[in-house]
Amino acid sequence: MRYSSIYQLFILFVLILPMKMLAGERIVILGSSTAEGAGVKVPENSWACRYAQYLKSVDKGYEIINLAKGGYTTFAIMPLGTPAYDTGTHVLAVDSLRNIDKALSYSPDIIIINMPTNDVSNGIPLSVQLSNFRTIIDKARSKNVKVWITTSQPHNFGEKYTPPYTESHRPDASKQKFRNQFKLLSDEILKQYGDYAIDFYTGLVSEDSCGFIKPIYDSGDGVHLNDEAHAVLFERVKNKIGLD
Repeated sequence: MRYSSIYQLFILFVLILPMKMLAGERIVILGSSTAEGAGVKVPENSWACRYAQYLKSVDKGYEIINLAKGGYTTFAIMPLGTPAYDTGTHVLAVDSLRNIDKALSYSPDIIIINMPTNDVSNGIPLSVQLSNFRTIIDKARSKNVKVWITTSQPHNFGEKYTPPYTESHRPDASKQKFRNQFKLLSDEILKQYGDYAIDFYTGLVSEDSCGFIKPIYDSGDGVHLNDEAHAVLFERVKNKIGLD
């Protein structure tokens, strides 16, 4: 190869490399109310919007597509053809506009799954929820898409958090059973997915082992997280998902 040809290839490489570096990545979010932004005073304060703003500040080539919808369970984001799930009071079915197939149709580089509490709230066993996560994640990874999954988050289940609890003032036993599942679910997600799991539970939960939302992070309804909590979640997403 002549020197001029080598020089031309070098110039081409130098021109193309910055274009590749500025291309950014496409990230799709699958989730429910937390990812949609419930609980914050203004939408821009949700963890998803904060993350999108952060990415744009790093590189305008980054793109986030948020398919999250309040109230959704893992069955809503399962692959097309998944049988509907009957909870006994209502039927949970796949939403073809917000599920894993729709997410993959955007040819994403990364998918973030944030389904923290609705499965438990609908009485879906943890084993079923974890199985659904595996199905969704395996499908994405089969397409060479990286997936990060958040843990559960604390939930008050209609009880007012008034610590400390004593022998004469205990949480409702039936509701406490549900709250305990969020800790078990979070631990299992962290165990199974390791570096690809994002902790949305630790530090946001009360320190008395009762599983309530810390008052400083409660939006006021005992279910959704406030602006301060979403700022914490954003930092955890940003720190966990490294930018290429």
